[in-house]
Amino acid sequence: MDTATASDAAASAAVAVEGLLAEFEPGRVLAHPADGLTYAVLGSVASAVTQHTAAGASTAVAGATSPGGGGAGGGNDQAVVVVKSLRPNKKDIAGVISQAAAGTCSIDVSAVNQEYTFADVTVPAFPSRFGVTIVCPCLPHHVEKFTDTPRVLFRETRAVYERCTLPWIESQPADKVQWLVNMLEQTKEQDRLLFQRPQFLLYAYQPAETVDPHKTPLHLLCLFRDLALRTIRDLRGCHIELLRAFRADLYEHAREQWSLRPERMRVFFHYHPTFTALHCHVTDLSDNCPTKLKDVLLDDVIDNLEADGAHYENATLPVMLRETSPVWTSYNQMKQSARE
Repeated sequence: MDTATASDAAASAAVAVEGLLAEFEPGRVLAHPADGLTYAVLGSVASAVTQHTAAGASTAVAGATSPGGGGAGGGNDQAVVVVKSLRPNKKDIAGVISQAAAGTCSIDVSAVNQEYTFADVTVPAFPSRFGVTIVCPCLPHHVEKFTDTPRVLFRETRAVYERCTLPWIESQPADKVQWLVNMLEQTKEQDRLLFQRPQFLLYAYQPAETVDPHKTPLHLLCLFRDLALRTIRDLRGCHIELLRAFRADLYEHAREQWSLRPERMRVFFHYHPTFTALHCHVTDLSDNCPTKLKDVLLDDVIDNLEADGAHYENATLPVMLRETSPVWTSYNQMKQSARE
């Protein structure tokens, strides 16, 4: 794509996002943390807007309709709009949606993949830039992902994994991670690709040429090509070399590109992860990337597998879930059956 074509595509995508936000009818607030930096709201948008946007060469929102949506013939699709401040700012940012819709701001669409659209928005009335994520059309699992709900903590034994977690993993539809397959097949978000190897790819959460951990917090995502590996529970001793190779290539890239030393990075898996295809997160040690209970350090995973190749098949692991999680429901049913 030449420079002029790329510029036209970016402009079209920005117009499409502006049009969607203009038609967005806010409904239920899903998340509005006390810090005031993140705001997620569920609402609706006319299906005709979704379809019109999808018809463009630079699609800014996915064109399929959600169950119950009206499709091309009319009706509404559900959408989630998430606004996040890119710099500390305690102002209520809910107004950013209406400002963006009014066309009084600058919209830079950074990526489009399936139902997800990511953009940076600058609003003259606010001193900060904002990250805007649009999920349209959205399904129940999207709503759950962005909804603030109470968490629960429990210990997942091998038996609990096999009876509660594994059935849930195996029930997940393949299209739920189509956005990830697009990245593995390199059909989407290629401006974020840092490097690739036969067994994995490393992506940034922003255009690759703009990554500079000395100026902004670092957040990278490693995707493993083998989709049979869904979580760390699937890792065995035979995967040690894969994990070592990723670690070595990551450290070399960080050193050469950003003069960033290994001790300035945190490399970790999540358990349970947000999506069930093995992936690894990379952040720097900034305050914007705090340690979470679900983090499992790559170094610890390698050490555990070196000591016992079947460690993650048999280990009891701490798990924090939403109270509404199907796995938590199954776990409680399992406990109830054991009492009877």
